[in-house]
Amino acid sequence: MGHQRASERVQISGIVRIFWEDERGGQHFCNAEARDVSDTGLSVVIRERVPVRSLVQVECLANQVQGSANVRRCEQRGMNYHVGLEFVGGMRQKTKMRYA
Repeated sequence: MGHQRASERVQISGIVRIFWEDERGGQHFCNAEARDVSDTGLSVVIRERVPVRSLVQVECLANQVQGSANVRRCEQRGMNYHVGLEFVGGMRQKTKMRYA
């Protein structure tokens, strides 16, 4: 039996920036390779472990959007970590788009 998802995933390729605070209050950030996105979340690959249930800030530099997400899973595969993020309150545009 397959797992039923709340919303459809779309394969993407690009870099997003992720910020979080560890248990001791230390601040971290890294660039992550985005793999897929849905209305409710994002899947990324990074080089550093992020604790499950952490609240992270996500910025997509190319599209100028940002938002918050909870870490739902963080699985090590080789030297990388595959991280599943669930959006909290949706993503929002950082700046207003300008049209020519």
